[in-house]
Amino acid sequence: MNVLRWVLAVVYVLLITYGLVMLLEPGSQIELGVIAGAVLSLVLSYAPGVAKVYETLEPEAKQAVNIGLMVLVAAMIFGLSCAALLDVGVTCTVQSALDLLLLLAVGLISNQGIYSSNKYLAAKVFRK
Repeated sequence: MNVLRWVLAVVYVLLITYGLVMLLEPGSQIELGVIAGAVLSLVLSYAPGVAKVYETLEPEAKQAVNIGLMVLVAAMIFGLSCAALLDVGVTCTVQSALDLLLLLAVGLISNQGIYSSNKYLAAKVFRK
């Protein structure tokens, strides 16, 4: 059941990120990384079926889940772009794969910034 929750988290992140990318039309992979990182943080904080489980984890486990999901989302964005199933400005080249590392770093930075900012608010929401 816990695996299903994390799969649900990845699906939430991909769908919301794709929607925001289509709406905002980012001009670079850095902006895509910021959007993906922010969306992941909000999903882990508020998404039904995911947030309560995530909040019960130890801090080290939270970091591992966060990094693991960001790596997975970045790899899925690259893979889906290579398969021509997702058009978010990522091309299927070696240079783009290297740029993916920058996307991942920027995504993790934005993720932590959003998480730090809304940690208190999320705790209040789930205490009610």
